[in-house]
Amino acid sequence: GHAELPGPEGAEWDRETGELALIGVGNDRHVVQIEWSKLDNYRRVEVRVVIEHLIRRTPMIYHNAIADLKVLRKHGFDVHPATHLGLNDTMLADASLNPELDHDLGDVAVRYGGPPPWKHLETTAPVEYNAADVLAPYLAWQAMAKEFRKNPAAERMYREYSLAYLT
Repeated sequence: GHAELPGPEGAEWDRETGELALIGVGNDRHVVQIEWSKLDNYRRVEVRVVIEHLIRRTPMIYHNAIADLKVLRKHGFDVHPATHLGLNDTMLADASLNPELDHDLGDVAVRYGGPPPWKHLETTAPVEYNAADVLAPYLAWQAMAKEFRKNPAAERMYREYSLAYLT
């Protein structure tokens, strides 16, 4: 079997310009971060190939996959829901499990035992901020999978309707 990883979830980008700064991938044991903004074009091609290969061979966990995939595509990555071996989205999953609550990553992380609050690190420690953004969906998904086993109707809603929204 394949271990699930957070998708290039730690895709940090400028919200105004859409310019990609940092990509992170990992799990509870390892996080790999790539400073996209500092790569030359040759290295960017190499990173695209590696990330696309990883996505086709390892199930990925995102928080707001639609936004991350859009930014990655803007930067030349050939990534779509159909190119993934497996794709889960903690924002959509949480909306199925807790429709009345907020679904931003910080709220989801607190609900499912993720890392301690880290959003204040965005400007002062961007690498640590990114690492927490990579780890939080992974940890949340582990807990959400257990919740879905207890609530098959919510899982069906998530899989049949919410994930279908991504295609």
